[in-house]
Order: sequence, then structure tokens, then C-alpha cells
Amino acid sequence: MQVQEKNGGKKTITVTPDIHRKIVSLRRGNQTYGDVVAASIAALERERERPDISCIDDIDMNELDKQVDEWDKEPDKHYITLEESRIRYEKKHKIA
Repeated sequence: MQVQEKNGGKKTITVTPDIHRKIVSLRRGNQTYGDVVAASIAALERERERPDISCIDDIDMNELDKQVDEWDKEPDKHYITLEESRIRYEKKHKIA
């Protein structure tokens, strides 16, 4: 894979086929591969800064399916409006 350096030069880096497929699959619109990698790095940095906020990738799909099934049994107890979710998030993370 080639990357563009800030000085305008290009450099070739080796990535595994799996990583290359992932980068390609995450590209949207006119994004470059560099945009995707930069966004991925930023997400990892945010995750390290705020380990108390779980990432969806950290949840096993079977566990997630089980949780959704349980929630569907009592939707009023587990599902909230988007507005209520925003209020709870801001309160939890002390966002003014």
C-alpha cells in the first residue's frame, strides 16, 4: 500500500491483506486511504482516553443478540428515546 507523505512524496508500506480489505471497506465517498487510517487512529486514541465507554467491537455478537432478545421482552424498561439517551449521555460525561 502506498501512502502520501506531507512533503508530497510517496512511501510504500506493507500491510496484511486483511488490514488492506478493512481499510478499503471503510472508505466512503472521496475519502483517501489516509483519511480512513487517520480516523481509525483517532478512534483508538479516544478509546484509550475513555476506557469507560465500551466500543461496539468489544461486544461478542452472541452476547449482543442475547441482550437484544432480553430487551425485546420488556421494551419499556430497556428502550428510551433519542432525546433521553442524549440527556443521559451528557449527564454521565458531564457535557454542558
